[in-house]
Amino acid sequence: LPGGDRCARETWRCAAAALHAAGLGSRIAGRFATEALAPAVARLLDGGGVPATSSAGRWFDAACGLAGLHWHAHYEGQAPMALEALVRTTEVVPAGWSCDGGGLDLRPLVAHLVDADAPTVADRFHGTLCAALADWCYRAAMRHDTRVVALSGGCFLNRVLAEGVAAALRAAG
Repeated sequence: LPGGDRCARETWRCAAAALHAAGLGSRIAGRFATEALAPAVARLLDGGGVPATSSAGRWFDAACGLAGLHWHAHYEGQAPMALEALVRTTEVVPAGWSCDGGGLDLRPLVAHLVDADAPTVADRFHGTLCAALADWCYRAAMRHDTRVVALSGGCFLNRVLAEGVAAALRAAG
């Protein structure tokens, strides 16, 4: 979270962090050249000590920043709602995540979003996030011998995400 809570309203910051986490930090200054603080954010990310987050919402913000949507949103959630509205047909990037060590890692997806247009980012992000969350939940359910999964949190107000994850989990039993 380079800039802490500002990330929720300045999606370019989350996108910069995602680029850095995916090993593409050298692209931050050029990608966000119109942002005066982009070089400083890149240096901050290189230096470490930036607060981490496990929030799915910040991944939505990162995807929005990569898509060029609302780099400076007027309210939290504005950019993710705009991204959801762009979804045409979801697309799963099969190598877009990993579930190693019990956690869900979306860093591999970043390389598939960085040079795409906004509708493609929306399709790939939503489709891959649905598949990744369903995979992650399925693995946890098998590990804990349960067939019940609860989906909660603000991100599940996103219809594409909620319906996509639920459908994938139902299909997996």
